[in-house]
Amino acid sequence: MLHAVTDSSRPKRKTTKRRPRSVLAKIGEEGRREAQRKALLEALEAANWYTIGAAEVLGVNPAAMHALMTDLIRPEYDAAVADGRISHGKRAPSKE
Repeated sequence: MLHAVTDSSRPKRKTTKRRPRSVLAKIGEEGRREAQRKALLEALEAANWYTIGAAEVLGVNPAAMHALMTDLIRPEYDAAVADGRISHGKRAPSKE
């Protein structure tokens, strides 16, 4: 007859409360987000708000680029969509 296999020799993990994040950790997170925000805006402006081009410059997937834009620069993203700098769908050929 087979018995259920249990390892009662392992001690059970204690659940511990997480310590609040330190001030330095919070500053580091804010600094990282601000640096990413700045790099994202610079890449978009350099690519004339062509998101795929900016994604290539930054080395990220276009889907990740969209997530970054909505997370880090939502007001600027919404303004760019509203005034036509970003369009959904195929990009129109440039007029030269």
